[in-house]
Amino acid sequence: EDLSCYGGGFLSLDIKNGRVIPSGRNPVDVLRLANGWRFYGCIILNIHAVGTETGLDREMLETMRAAYHRKLFYGGGVASIADLHILRDAGFDGAIIATAIHHGKIPLDWIRRGYVC
Repeated sequence: EDLSCYGGGFLSLDIKNGRVIPSGRNPVDVLRLANGWRFYGCIILNIHAVGTETGLDREMLETMRAAYHRKLFYGGGVASIADLHILRDAGFDGAIIATAIHHGKIPLDWIRRGYVC
């Protein structure tokens, strides 16, 4: 679907089993298209991994980051400080995290200070 008629705000890509839902498209292809849309940035939410603390796929994150040239945030499966470093090193602008904070794996103080991403 063409989202070029919308401007401002953030695009949210919900991903499950490696595909954008509900379209079933490859997220990298959608991110490439989104460069031509007028959103300020994009939030990628891996809904299959939310709350699981399963960790991240570095290669996929790097591929997604390379495909999109505006602000980019990621959520779902972030399990540790090491995962935050993966996101930072891949060039993401931030992370959406909750479970890892609740379980004490990422210090709340880091979030308050804005560390890592």
